[in-house]
Amino acid sequence: MLILVLTILFPQWIRKTAVSEILGICLDKLNDDKIYYELDKIEENKNHLEDHLFRMTYRKDPSSYTIVNYDLSSSYFVGFKCKLSAFGRSKDDKHGNKQVIVGLLVNDKGYPFSWDVYPGNTAEVHTLTDKVDICRKRFKMKDITLVFDRGIVSDDNLEYITDKKLKYISCLDKDQIQNVPGIDLSIFKVLTTKDLSEKQLSILGLDKYDQDLWFKDLGEKENRRYIRGLNPTLFKEERESRIEKLRCFEEFVEKKNVELKSAKRSRGYEATKNCIINELKRLKTKKYFNDEPVLEEIEIQPIDKDGKKGSLIKSYQVSIERNEVNIDKDELVEGLCVFVSNHIQKKEEDVIFSSERIIKAYRDKTKIEDAFKHIKSFLKIRPFFVNTDKHVRAVYTVSVVSYFINKDLAERRKQIEGIDYLNSKNLYEPFRGYDWIKLKDTLSGKTKGEEVWLSEEQKRLLNNLNINIQ
Repeated sequence: MLILVLTILFPQWIRKTAVSEILGICLDKLNDDKIYYELDKIEENKNHLEDHLFRMTYRKDPSSYTIVNYDLSSSYFVGFKCKLSAFGRSKDDKHGNKQVIVGLLVNDKGYPFSWDVYPGNTAEVHTLTDKVDICRKRFKMKDITLVFDRGIVSDDNLEYITDKKLKYISCLDKDQIQNVPGIDLSIFKVLTTKDLSEKQLSILGLDKYDQDLWFKDLGEKENRRYIRGLNPTLFKEERESRIEKLRCFEEFVEKKNVELKSAKRSRGYEATKNCIINELKRLKTKKYFNDEPVLEEIEIQPIDKDGKKGSLIKSYQVSIERNEVNIDKDELVEGLCVFVSNHIQKKEEDVIFSSERIIKAYRDKTKIEDAFKHIKSFLKIRPFFVNTDKHVRAVYTVSVVSYFINKDLAERRKQIEGIDYLNSKNLYEPFRGYDWIKLKDTLSGKTKGEEVWLSEEQKRLLNNLNINIQ
């Protein structure tokens, strides 16, 4: 599988290496048709690959499957040839391009073991139930906790997981926070950006998790457990950002009115209104103002430099009112987060799964974000040179398996050397010094290949990694 991964990802590079000689595989006939044929076979065997990765990692560390992380990411296409791609909410800020979405499951150590590719317009919230069934039925997992991002949270999804006797940990969207049963946000009315001392946060009944988070366990509400959290730094940033955006927009309207009042030619109603609306959208402040701007028509009598009056010009004055209700709502949730879980079991009076464990499990989902980052950057999944559904899915399979190999090597080196190499080009650096030389007899025409001996340092590292060398 490794040789297949390398040939598909780096077909030109691999011919410059000694891989062919070391593994005894002839690459002379390697061409695009062969690669595409292998992509078809990879897609047909995707489930077998997933099963193998799961069995291998589960045997090694069953406890790494007590928590399973799930998330999605998008990859955009240039052009319209890929039928699987579609326009959707882009996480790459490529809104003018079609895209596909990949859903990935990783264990608590960050090893991927299952993945799927969806059309680019697939709603994330609709992909979770399939993953629940995969964990339960296909991989026979019990007593696991699924951790996923707030964009996947819905009542249906949370109830489905609970019905299947599994656990979950996630976080609510800002719009969902106010719907938490019995939640009281009024205490945050007293907060200002100048008063975020530890003493003040303690007075509000919050406990310190770390410098970036203070929390309070709200207990069980309708078979769900909610933990309210406040990030002081984020609170300050969001509060100041909102105030600044409001100020910028109102200054824009004020300057626009001055400009309109001294117009030299007539102004159109729709063009003037759209100019204001576009600024609202640009600053993302549309919800903070009521409906659409009000345009009052005015007439301007232009006078030239000689004092001669010209024809009357039609222009406008713009007014728009703040939506204080929406401003107040956002003010209450700035810097705020609410974790949600069905870990409600208790032993005597105390919950078995502490608030701190719930928060840590959600924060640790960065390991799946690392996987997406490396699949996209380190492995350079883009640009895509394939367009058929099978081939696009197979490219993702190759990329995920490649990431698995990198992750495993990085973890093994970390155990030996205590250094995290996954984010560094140094991961494979010690193996660059291996050479294969070819000697050709000019009289007989015979060619003989022979390896250059490894250094003692290379041998030591390979032996420590349990990689057999001759």
